[in-house]
Amino acid sequence: MSDRFHLAALALAAALGAAPAAAQNPAAPAGAADAPGAKPLSQASLDLLNAAMISDARAAAAALGAGADVNAVAAQSGMTALGMAAMNGNIGLVTALLAAGANPGTADQSGETPLMMAASQGSAPIVEALLAKGAAVDATDGQHLTALMAAASAGRLDAVRVLLAHRADVNARSADEATALTAAAFGGQVDVAQALIAGGADVNVQDTAGRTPLMAAALSGNVPIARALLAKNAKLDASDNGGANALIYAAANGRTDFVQFLEDAGFKTGADIALAFAANKCETDVAQVLLKGGAKPTARLRGSPVAMLAASAGCTDTLNLLIANGADVNAKADDGTTAIMAAAMEGYMDVGRLLIDHGADVDVANDNHETSETLAARAMHFDFVKMIQAARKP
Repeated sequence: MSDRFHLAALALAAALGAAPAAAQNPAAPAGAADAPGAKPLSQASLDLLNAAMISDARAAAAALGAGADVNAVAAQSGMTALGMAAMNGNIGLVTALLAAGANPGTADQSGETPLMMAASQGSAPIVEALLAKGAAVDATDGQHLTALMAAASAGRLDAVRVLLAHRADVNARSADEATALTAAAFGGQVDVAQALIAGGADVNVQDTAGRTPLMAAALSGNVPIARALLAKNAKLDASDNGGANALIYAAANGRTDFVQFLEDAGFKTGADIALAFAANKCETDVAQVLLKGGAKPTARLRGSPVAMLAASAGCTDTLNLLIANGADVNAKADDGTTAIMAAAMEGYMDVGRLLIDHGADVDVANDNHETSETLAARAMHFDFVKMIQAARKP
């Protein structure tokens, strides 16, 4: 399989983090055992596959001259010589193989076609050559990914333009209902996103998790893509299946410029929750933008107040900002835990000092009748215990 982005791996982590996909390299055909029941390949066919794998056009021509099957399939990867040549971006070899009768539609074991491989590598001439020989522009692999999605996720603008010119379905959906525009937005591919939008991409499409291209742009922090989406009436107030919107995505991932962009656009829905995410991620700059825009430091996330969220993550600067804007240092989580308790459990001395300096109650107990001193001692943070004891002295 080629080094292309897999939309199926675009799931967000619980805290709205993102991770693009891993890539796999094609298995070498040489010496590979044939699949059970498959007709053994001739030496000439094996030579052709080996030549294509290393992009040796001269050796490939010799193998064809020796009677190689131009559509021979490598046992382990399921790839043909044409697929390998497309993946390697060798237009000369691709042209020769097509002239020798190579099937442009043969897919490998994952369902990836030579067109998808060429698109993901950004080889517009090869994409053109394959389409001219009848490659299906909207063929899908095992994850329902198309060549357009592969090109878009990799930022291959020229390939995207060729595919769109050949009427590729700009709104085709992957297995998780994402589109090429979703992929481009997640990857921060501005030019590609703009080309897809101009080609009629649905700017409000939602995947199975409810994520829109605008949320994807927020995750990557790409303001130009957001502007392009909003120019086509993308919905600012759309929420995913968990209730998070673009502002929350941006805040949770430290995208200060994107948060400011949304604030400047007058969008403040979910600002309090966005502040809570920023507090828990030590995103002080994001928190400052949100507070300036009117977010309240009384926000809670999963039953925890913002001061406790910042304290539990050791976010001293963020906590200081929150306190300066009125956050209650003694606010309790649903289980009675306070910010000083959260700091005690982790042994965050700087956070503890800040809280004590601003009136944290070191003797209050949680629902399990545990105090910050008890929690610090249990975690063997004895310097924290001494700090608490010193705070009690008259």
